[in-house]
Amino acid sequence: MVVVDRCLLQEDEFHQLADSTIHDLQQNLEEYGDRIQIDGFDVDYGNQVLTLKLGDLGTYVLNKQTPNRQIWLSSPVSGPSRFDWERSDQAWVYQRNKWNLSRLLEESWSCFVANRSASLNCKLLYKHHVIRRCR
Repeated sequence: MVVVDRCLLQEDEFHQLADSTIHDLQQNLEEYGDRIQIDGFDVDYGNQVLTLKLGDLGTYVLNKQTPNRQIWLSSPVSGPSRFDWERSDQAWVYQRNKWNLSRLLEESWSCFVANRSASLNCKLLYKHHVIRRCR
């Protein structure tokens, strides 16, 4: 049996990390939305839930889960995912497949914008995290 030693973040540290991630994502998505042409594109943040609508391409929902110290993502591409903060990676990581949040979003959105005139630059979206492109 493998025992995983994961300690929960302190609540204030969790809020700081999660709020910073969600705020940066919201700000950069709004800037990105000004540069692209996707019918139905909308970014909304309310009640600690970030919603990205891509019209008929789908809707992403990102929110904090304070009791678990996780960020949860609902994606039309990858389905639901729960991300824990990994201190060693300095990133939000889905324990089931070890994907970090920025990598998952980058891969998901790349299929939507591949044929668009503007490309999604996830380094812009996640300026605080190092992103390794999945090939």
